[in-house]
Amino acid sequence: MKTLSFRTNIDCPLRAHKAVCALECLHGRYCQFSMDLMQTDHILTVKTEDLEHKDVITVLSREGIVCETILKTA
Repeated sequence: MKTLSFRTNIDCPLRAHKAVCALECLHGRYCQFSMDLMQTDHILTVKTEDLEHKDVITVLSREGIVCETILKTA
């Protein structure tokens, strides 16, 4: 399972609800996700087997949520 991380504008319960609905509508593609509404960058973390960054960005942008990939550096 891989972990995808994003900076978002999910800063309130309404946007959080929109994000949850959008992520649940990925047509059976399994993922776990968490959001940190208190952190400055409003980090969204998605754990998945088969989703890519672009998949998450696409469904969230349809709901008006700004979402930017955070690349892990080694």
